[in-house]
Amino acid sequence: MANYYGACRSNYFEVKDDKAFEDAMSVVPNIDLLHETDGTWLILGDDPDGAGWPQWSYDDDDNETEIDLPAMVAPHLKDEHVAVFMESGAEKLRYINGYAEAVNNKGDRESVSLMDIYNLARKMGSEVTPAEY
Repeated sequence: MANYYGACRSNYFEVKDDKAFEDAMSVVPNIDLLHETDGTWLILGDDPDGAGWPQWSYDDDDNETEIDLPAMVAPHLKDEHVAVFMESGAEKLRYINGYAEAVNNKGDRESVSLMDIYNLARKMGSEVTPAEY
């Protein structure tokens, strides 16, 4: 069995209140927050196993809570600022995945995935096999 190794990061964005944002992000495991000198923030994935963006957190009693990082960031964004979250990864060369999601402070979201290529490819011909095994 092969392990999945992912890498993830955000773009740079500004928030309304640095302290409130930092407090909200303190409950999210396996991320690094970087506050740049120009006032922008950057979020990096920091899972020691390379699992990409965190999707669950666990308390001392092993109770799990689902994490929706873009939804957690959205209310903190300054007007007109958009946070973009990117992840790519692979399980050996069995499959390669990647996606990106953007969110604004109104909670509007857009996303794109490498898997979207299959719908585009089918417009070019009917025989499209998956790039995986």
